[in-house]
Amino acid sequence: MTAISISSALAISTNTVRVTLSSEPQHQDSAADGDALNAGTWVVERLDSDLEFNVIGVAQFDITNFDLLTYEPFGPFLVSHQVSSVSLLAADGTTVISSPTSATFAGVAASALATPEAKAATRRFAVRDISNPPAPAGLDSLAGTLVIGPGGDYVNEEGPALIRKLAIRRLITRPGEFFWAPDYGIGLGEKEPVPANLVALAAEIERQIGQEPEVETARADLTEDASGILTVQVRITLKKTGQQVDVSYAPGVRL
Repeated sequence: MTAISISSALAISTNTVRVTLSSEPQHQDSAADGDALNAGTWVVERLDSDLEFNVIGVAQFDITNFDLLTYEPFGPFLVSHQVSSVSLLAADGTTVISSPTSATFAGVAASALATPEAKAATRRFAVRDISNPPAPAGLDSLAGTLVIGPGGDYVNEEGPALIRKLAIRRLITRPGEFFWAPDYGIGLGEKEPVPANLVALAAEIERQIGQEPEVETARADLTEDASGILTVQVRITLKKTGQQVDVSYAPGVRL
């Protein structure tokens, strides 16, 4: 049996930490317990506040180095963070990780964001989702239909089309619906009353959409017509390109 432990860790982008292991781990199935590719195998924490990050993806860099993507960004360079595991398995599939089972790493300085490693991590974890364009005209629904490409697989989408979908998802998701992100979502249901404090609602919309990794800024404008129907319009500026993306949604009637 080959022993395995965590040798070191290094933040290579605002949301990516590279973990170096002492030997090759099991890395065959992202759903298998103890597998290095399983996000649930890892725990990433910010030590000054005991904040536990949500690990949402793992990518293999080489035989002993793995990049963990977190939903939340790391703190600044002077803040200590820790990555750990108690269930990681060695390549033989039976040997469980032994001491050291954790490693500390610093947050990310602004200068580190321009390194080749940071750029490569950004490309590897490019934000994309399965394409599901709106249902056919005449159906009053946000639901969509899946698209199958020429290769027989589902078509993905990214860029402005995806940002619009992610913004709408935040607007309609109720807080707490995603157990791993209890602060996610505004909860504006279709044809339901919306909060009376529109200033606070606009600020929360801007805060929420601004948390999307590809969003630089978000500006929300809320308008109400004579019948009381509220329309939410959000202008989003993307980080990489500076492109502006407009999103419009009419959730319901103001209280």
